[in-house]
Amino acid sequence: MSTTRNVISIGNDKYLDPWLRPASDAMKQIIEYAKHDIERSEDRRRARKPADQAIFNQIVAGVLCAIAKHHLLGLDGWLVTTRSNDRLGSAGRYKSPLASKPYPKILDALAAENAGWIEQRIGVQTRLSGAPATTIRASKRLQIYLEKHEVDVEDIKRAAGGEIIHLKAPKKAGSDGAKLIDYEDTEQTKNWRDRLTQINEFLESAEIIVGDLEHVDPTQVALRRVFNNGRFDHGGRLVGGFWQSMSSKDRFNEIELDGESVVELDYQQMSLSVAYGLAGHPLPAGDLYALDKLESVWNPTIRKRVKQYTNTMLHRSSPMTRRPKDIEPLIVAEGSSEREITASMVREMVLAKHQPIEGWFETGRGMELMFHESEVLFCVAEALMKKSIISLPIFDAILVPGSAASEAEGVMKSVFEQVTGGKARISKETGAS
Repeated sequence: MSTTRNVISIGNDKYLDPWLRPASDAMKQIIEYAKHDIERSEDRRRARKPADQAIFNQIVAGVLCAIAKHHLLGLDGWLVTTRSNDRLGSAGRYKSPLASKPYPKILDALAAENAGWIEQRIGVQTRLSGAPATTIRASKRLQIYLEKHEVDVEDIKRAAGGEIIHLKAPKKAGSDGAKLIDYEDTEQTKNWRDRLTQINEFLESAEIIVGDLEHVDPTQVALRRVFNNGRFDHGGRLVGGFWQSMSSKDRFNEIELDGESVVELDYQQMSLSVAYGLAGHPLPAGDLYALDKLESVWNPTIRKRVKQYTNTMLHRSSPMTRRPKDIEPLIVAEGSSEREITASMVREMVLAKHQPIEGWFETGRGMELMFHESEVLFCVAEALMKKSIISLPIFDAILVPGSAASEAEGVMKSVFEQVTGGKARISKETGAS
């Protein structure tokens, strides 16, 4: 059996996506081969009941599609899953369609020597899970079959289903991420889900072309909204699209929407702009990160540091008296010497410049501000969908077809004012050198 136990994983592991299904006859045929191997090795006196057979079919297809896509994308590491009876038997809105009592046995059967479709490790310490987990990946045999049958990533697609409105618990110190938590639906969560489902259906049917790039899954267009800290007024960003992890250069060079090159439209200094809008104050002239006392030494590096300090102040709940560890020192030249502008000095400058929105600084309201940002992008995607304009959201920006840039910019400004009450500044980038 291709199974090892009690190991430490140091690779770039990812959670198994249980919603992947075959989208071609070639991938379906490979799944049939695997099912036949398992059924041939079983000591069964009678056939499975129809309901049990359906579960068996779904598990085999889901597991093989997940590890096949992981391999075809050229990703390293393993896929993380669970054999825990408690977790497999639990209900809840995030429940995997593969989670059922037969799941561990089917994993073992797929890893058995007479099948050899997957490699499996049990009791793995991985960065993704606090408790030991099971990890799987494509075996050499599966890799050979994928090549022989000329299967590519387009032959495996995500089935409809799965929760798209996610709520995460507060992140614990030292952990890589926060856990998903269940919640009772409200009219608001139902509304968000219905609207996002429409956006996803629109994106699924849209003409979105991406070049053949390693690690990029062009079928991954469905979006989720992820809320934070156990609250639906914290966070709420749209995540999940393949384009979000691509470099800016690759987005411009490799993505086409409706047969056209893309344009990126970006809300400038969005967090501060949203804060001014919600406070009912007009935006100051010029760059919102620019500080008068640093005007004589201003450069891109200093702007980057000031931006980091400013955003830190929007998220922290106490005065910033020391430089955070993740921010490099802000060094300025003075004649032939240099000196550091301390965190306290930057803090005073930022508060002086942005006195109209001082209530948003150092009050722990950063994730609340992010919620309003996410509402803007969500409403923009919806408004453009209604105009049959494809838009791919990237946190505080969108990609649109070049010919739709002007109309999309007007929608962005209008939606921003509706959501925040303020005016937005939009930048446009075409990627042209």
